[in-house]
Amino acid sequence: MFALVQQGRVVFAPRQRVGLFFSIFPDASAAARIARVAQHCRRQYGMWGRSLAASRFHVSLQHLGEFDDIPERFIDEASAAAAAVRMPPFVVRFDSIASFSGGPGHYPLVLRGEDGVAGLAMLYQALGVAMRKVGFDARLNFTPHVTLLYGNRRIGEQPIASISWTVREFALVLSLIGETKYVLQGRWRLHD
Repeated sequence: MFALVQQGRVVFAPRQRVGLFFSIFPDASAAARIARVAQHCRRQYGMWGRSLAASRFHVSLQHLGEFDDIPERFIDEASAAAAAVRMPPFVVRFDSIASFSGGPGHYPLVLRGEDGVAGLAMLYQALGVAMRKVGFDARLNFTPHVTLLYGNRRIGEQPIASISWTVREFALVLSLIGETKYVLQGRWRLHD
């Protein structure tokens, strides 16, 4: 069993699978625009997939794994890696949608970007270097995206009116698998 802290109090969760990953979240205005794009895509393309809640829109950076039990030192070491990242805030911009490959009838529809995601790639690399220094494996391949919904069909790349926001922080997120719930384990401000 592991302990979760929410709003200053400890909440003990029953043994269940959890995922742990670093992520960035859009600001409220960008999240609302992303939600509108997701709803438009459902109507435009006749997709039956459920849109994600605006609070769940995010860009995954480094995934640390799925676990039944996370030792406290694991969170501490991930936090130490995050604290070592030095990078100024940057603007991220997504300007297209496309489906990723998935299982039959289960295709993630995502926001994508070209030049507008260069800052994300830099943050991904900086975080990966910091993670390796404290003993973690870090993924090498990165496709910056925001998942809008899981649809019943594939959609080829389509341009959209760009959605952008300034990335000022990143977070360590505990995902309660099967509950569509995230519990933030820490946030780190970007700065030089």
